[in-house]
Amino acid sequence: MSKSSCSNCLVSVFTLLALGVSTSGYSSDFSDDKDYQRQQEQADKAFEELEKVDGSLSNKPVPVAPSSEMTTEDPTPASTPVQVPTPVLAPVVVKRAPPPPVPNKVHAVKTGSGITFEFDSCTKTESQVACHFNLTSQGDDRGILFGSSDNSVVVILDDLGNQYRFYKVKVGSQEQFNPYRFSAPLAADTPTGATFSFGGISSQTQRIVTLEINSAANKTGEWEKFTLEFEALPFTTR
Repeated sequence: MSKSSCSNCLVSVFTLLALGVSTSGYSSDFSDDKDYQRQQEQADKAFEELEKVDGSLSNKPVPVAPSSEMTTEDPTPASTPVQVPTPVLAPVVVKRAPPPPVPNKVHAVKTGSGITFEFDSCTKTESQVACHFNLTSQGDDRGILFGSSDNSVVVILDDLGNQYRFYKVKVGSQEQFNPYRFSAPLAADTPTGATFSFGGISSQTQRIVTLEINSAANKTGEWEKFTLEFEALPFTTR
């Protein structure tokens, strides 16, 4: 209903009220009057229309203006930062060069008091080691002496730090166990085989670090002492 219609209804209501008040004094005289009934009906109808108008206005929802404080959400989802794993450096392994292997055959020659000792080989059998040499008396016949009487002994030192003294000596065809004073002749410029034996060798021994020969040579009737040392001698295992 428009605002002008509502205004007309209000005017009609107030007019009817005025008429009702002005005729209340003698309404009983005109109770049967048709005009009075018609006016009363119009007034009732006007009141009904007014109630309808007021009810529709009170029930109509009031639009809410958007607040300036309202924020709009960004439909674009926030990007998640990509975590880059920290690279793990591989440990640096420094490889040390192994010690050079000791050759199975060593050519070692040393001379003391006119007698040349040429190393041939060493062999290990269980706990026994035997080292072989060729002895040559240079230019003249000589005698050679071994034994504990004057400390003319042969000693080896293994790679574990163990020291062993020979328990048997053999020169040419002559040999002696635990020599106290052993001597043998050597012909001039003629190689003669000699073997020095050692016992109680550790099963962990891999090589001979040093072999020391303490001996004496006799050319003119007097013994001349000498010491020779051989290093890093390999041995074969039987």
